[in-house]
Amino acid sequence: MSANEPIRILIVDDDPGVRRLLTILFEREGWTVTTAADGQTAVEQVALVRPDVVILDLMLPTRTGLEVLQEMTAEDDGRAESVLVLTAISEVQLRRLPADLRVWQVMRKPFDNVELLQSVKACSSRLDAQNGEQVTER
Repeated sequence: MSANEPIRILIVDDDPGVRRLLTILFEREGWTVTTAADGQTAVEQVALVRPDVVILDLMLPTRTGLEVLQEMTAEDDGRAESVLVLTAISEVQLRRLPADLRVWQVMRKPFDNVELLQSVKACSSRLDAQNGEQVTER
């Protein structure tokens, strides 16, 4: 990903309202958005689109968000670390997640749009820095 290219985001959520809201939010930033409504489509889109950042719900049909993460981690190319988990599961359930879950951040629904945008920008900037690229605000 070059600093001049738009951020490529994959939104994975079974709620069409959340997908629509996030698509509008991210496209207003000039970012490229792809969506998936279930875990199987998410795995396929990760391989096809190679997104810079993945917004991932954990409770999904066909394959859970955790299964999607396991698939991404199995590739071991660091992509799982560009995942922002956005979920409605309880605080108790969050504490039961695997300790080695390698994600950028976990946010609970309902979420704050500004905080979510800042997190995506920070994740993208970190990826740019890891790739040795000049980090600029996009």
